[in-house]
Amino acid sequence: MAAFFEAQRQAVESAERLACRDELTGLFNRRRLREALDEWIPRARRERRPISILLLDVDHFKAINDAWGHATGDRVLQMIAELLQSSFRAQDVVCRYGGEEFCVLLCDHRADRSQDHPTEALFFAERVRRAAES
Repeated sequence: MAAFFEAQRQAVESAERLACRDELTGLFNRRRLREALDEWIPRARRERRPISILLLDVDHFKAINDAWGHATGDRVLQMIAELLQSSFRAQDVVCRYGGEEFCVLLCDHRADRSQDHPTEALFFAERVRRAAES
């Protein structure tokens, strides 16, 4: 009986993971982004903590698909997803927003309530842009 309940628990966890993850990249999806915003915005207002949202788009992505095919385009998206995952903090929400668009939700969780949060968000964005460019 314990094995049955363990299998059921694993099935529920798997379904929950699939509901909030993009199948191709493994990143969170728009659904999870909306949930995170619903959680983060009221908390940020209450605690007076900044939130930043980065929207990223892969330039000339259609040309990649047209020149080398959709399988290569999919691999490019996976590589970008890996880059994003490794470039942001565990508490940031990294999502595939759609097609070749990505979104990152950053919140300042530090106790000192940094006034430099927008500058930090720009730093993260520029670091990702340079890494993708190279």
